[in-house]
Amino acid sequence: MKLDTLKPYSYKRRTLSNGELIYTLSEVKNGLIHIEPLSVGKIVYHSNQVEANVWIFNKGTYANEPINQALQIDNFMCKNGKFEGVVLNLDGRDFAIKYRAKEHNDITVKEEQALSLPLFTEWKEKRVPACTFKGNERESYYLLETVIDLLETNFKRWIDNQKFVLHDLSEQELEDSNYGEGVTQIFSDKDQELIVQKKQDVELAFAKSTGIYYEFTGGLVWE
Repeated sequence: MKLDTLKPYSYKRRTLSNGELIYTLSEVKNGLIHIEPLSVGKIVYHSNQVEANVWIFNKGTYANEPINQALQIDNFMCKNGKFEGVVLNLDGRDFAIKYRAKEHNDITVKEEQALSLPLFTEWKEKRVPACTFKGNERESYYLLETVIDLLETNFKRWIDNQKFVLHDLSEQELEDSNYGEGVTQIFSDKDQELIVQKKQDVELAFAKSTGIYYEFTGGLVWE
């Protein structure tokens, strides 16, 4: 997307639509229902942009889950219908929509929001002017596309700067493993845990700030 750094931009936020995939942003506990952050679901109904009925996948799938035991659900062989997930009415602040470039790239992010994100660094040349003023000064936005590009670059740089050591997969490991095609090296379990934690920290902070979930890769292949 070509930036016009002279034309003032109106503030644009995400919009909710039925059928969109979502990711929860916080832990949800309600009776026997326990939903972890970044659990995946789908909007099944919404009447406004404030809240939505969300189907959370994979709840009640296993026989030992408390909700299955309390309701005496029998999912064996899918007899008489299979219990599959739960629908919760969630405040829009408690979930993020999965990123779609065409619909979301021109969402505006306030400068102070962007600067509060982990790994984000100021990029004055990519700021766009807002229609609003703070005192006598015009405020600035970053477009969502710009924020994603910068965080992705800085996440990769963070990984490179940690000096993590890659382990070459043996021929036997390549034959026996479920690694993606073309993958010949992996990180140690300890290093991988650190990378996954940083990835989740960035993704969750970005989702809470923008209302959009984006999977950052840092230049790595994720399976």
